[in-house]
Amino acid sequence: MSGTLLCVCWAALGDTPDAPYTVNLGQGNEDLEAQINAIPWTRHPDGSSYRVKDVSHIDFSGRDLRLAEIHLELNALCGANFENCRLDGSSLDETRFMSCSFRNASLRFCEMDVFSADPESYNDFTGADITGSWLQGFPSKSLEQTRNFPDRHGFWGG
Repeated sequence: MSGTLLCVCWAALGDTPDAPYTVNLGQGNEDLEAQINAIPWTRHPDGSSYRVKDVSHIDFSGRDLRLAEIHLELNALCGANFENCRLDGSSLDETRFMSCSFRNASLRFCEMDVFSADPESYNDFTGADITGSWLQGFPSKSLEQTRNFPDRHGFWGG
């Protein structure tokens, strides 16, 4: 796979030593990786033990992010705008997605496994294509928004 693999440890960003993370968005998206890495971790306002990177000011929309890897070790990515992105074949495991938009995104053959169960932090999957994807813990409200929902096929989940 081409691109730069960033495995960031606490010395670089002030993370705790036991919580490194991986962000690899592929060749041509190094600017987005740098922006994510520059955002400090904060605590979730509800006092949860997981940490949050608020990326709401970063515009991912329309980018080709095929085969991306985002693994935040069960911490949260909040406010990401992935509208009209191509995320086909991406591994987005161990990341809590909160208040993110995947409108009209192509998420074909992706792996995603942690989603916000809090209605105030639901993600928007309106018109997203999840064909062949593995989606663990995907809320039914989000599933109903996808273009795959009427057929109820083309994805796996639990």
